[in-house]
Amino acid sequence: LPRVIVAPTDLSPPSEHVVSLALDLAVELSATVEVVHAYQIPLFVGRDSPIVKDLSRTLREGVRTFHSLSTHANLHVMEGPPARSIVEVAESTKADLIMMAGSGRGLISSLLLGGVTDRVLRTVHVPVLVLREPPGRLHP
Repeated sequence: LPRVIVAPTDLSPPSEHVVSLALDLAVELSATVEVVHAYQIPLFVGRDSPIVKDLSRTLREGVRTFHSLSTHANLHVMEGPPARSIVEVAESTKADLIMMAGSGRGLISSLLLGGVTDRVLRTVHVPVLVLREPPGRLHP
């Protein structure tokens, strides 16, 4: 049974649903969830741009929400390619399982996460559980 579960999030509803499921599983198994949020700032966007400020605000809100979720979890907010960040956390925490959404629907996922699941599956050496939301719960 898994003792360390990595659950990446792009803060979209599908990925937050997977984080919630991972936290529920962690409670049942007395496991720990390593929640990973990775972001990249495009080279053409300055750090003082409205996009970066909006991202920072979204991350702060996500962190506040996260802290109210569970004592079974640790949060990793990392700047860098999402797939590489997920694999790094999985390796450094000696994860037994990665649970991730099959397709996020947030702005960040649309721009950056197109092949993240595929890259994680091809790179990591632990089981990866890819979950999709039921059809009635899909978000635009």
